[in-house]
Amino acid sequence: MNINKKNFFWYILTLTTSFVIIYFLFFSGKIYQYKFVHNKLSGNIILESFKDYKQLKEGMDLYEKLYSSKIIKHNAFEHHAKQIFSNIIRFAQTNKNYKYEYKNFKKLNEEEFKKLEKIINNVSLEGAYFLMPEHIDKVTINLFLSEKNHKVIFLDYYKYIIDTEVDKYFQNLRSLDTEIPTELSYANHISEINMIRDLHSRFLDFVRILIYDNKKNINMNTEEYFSKNDIDELVNYLKCPFYFVGEIKVSCPTITEEIIKKLFNIYLKLNSINVFDISVSDDDTEFDNLIKEAKKKLSFKSETYVKKNSLFEELITRWIVYENYNFKNYYKIIQNGFSKVFIEKIMHVSQIRDKLNLLDNNFDYRFINSKNYNLDNIKKKIFSNLNEVEFKRNYLELIPYLSFALIFSLISHIVYRSFSDK
Repeated sequence: MNINKKNFFWYILTLTTSFVIIYFLFFSGKIYQYKFVHNKLSGNIILESFKDYKQLKEGMDLYEKLYSSKIIKHNAFEHHAKQIFSNIIRFAQTNKNYKYEYKNFKKLNEEEFKKLEKIINNVSLEGAYFLMPEHIDKVTINLFLSEKNHKVIFLDYYKYIIDTEVDKYFQNLRSLDTEIPTELSYANHISEINMIRDLHSRFLDFVRILIYDNKKNINMNTEEYFSKNDIDELVNYLKCPFYFVGEIKVSCPTITEEIIKKLFNIYLKLNSINVFDISVSDDDTEFDNLIKEAKKKLSFKSETYVKKNSLFEELITRWIVYENYNFKNYYKIIQNGFSKVFIEKIMHVSQIRDKLNLLDNNFDYRFINSKNYNLDNIKKKIFSNLNEVEFKRNYLELIPYLSFALIFSLISHIVYRSFSDK
């Protein structure tokens, strides 16, 4: 068949153009284009997935309310969020790494697997994100498809990668590369509160022994004011020491407002009892002797002063001597430490200890693993950061194919003419 030289170019151009159009429409897999933006992960995504985050949050809020400083350094969580995001971005750049694992996970047949390969081969990123992805705020993913519903296949595959990367990261990571801060002001405060708490505990124990643990009853109806059970309960609450945040703690009851009110009321009752209103028995108990000595000591004082001398003051004085404390120094401490304001501080520290105790060292927000953190929640939040921002028919992609057809036709025409002219 003879082909006119002048028409050869048009013949080959028509043939090549038809071929590339057919290839583009049926084999390229780039008819449609989806554009996704995956935003950088926040460290809060990890922290808020802590299984007991509600209790942790209450403790953090209380701590910051009382001490105006951050108990948790979020930069450590930001670091790990960047690392997870970096791993996922590297997948997006070299997205074929997991296709065989995904095939086995989904039990894909050969036809389904080929479809998956074709889809992930048409994924591209805008920019060289594979160089330093940990410094990227967001990544743009371009997905080219031959059918719209193939988007679901890609998203399911992408979700599988996210799930796998999160599982791997949290499996290998043992603890946060950080220490819980123990600010000097907080450390000093805990030490001071522990000393005052211990003073209350020792004093109440002294009162209990002196008043109730005598062989014979005293000549005073204490039930009118308080009971031995009240003091026993308070000693049980106050004997447990407070710890710095992050230390392993023993099981201690939380000091509530009700307990603080009961403690303060006992002191008010003791302070309201005038030692001259207490009858002395002939049993020579320790309490009887205390009252006798107080009356003898105060018998030469003015009547006005006598009326102000309370049982609380006498018990405090006797207790300081009993403990062999320096009277001058400790009396000043007691004046402050036994005030209502300071007693409430004891309650606040107890509440912080309770909120940040978090059961034990194996259930600690610093140890990020599947036991302490809800990984499913982390996976969902990471996947929800992937947003579809654009969809269009990708006919502009046909231009390179048509350009190829034109160039190929010109070259073929030139070659054909060169041979036909000889």
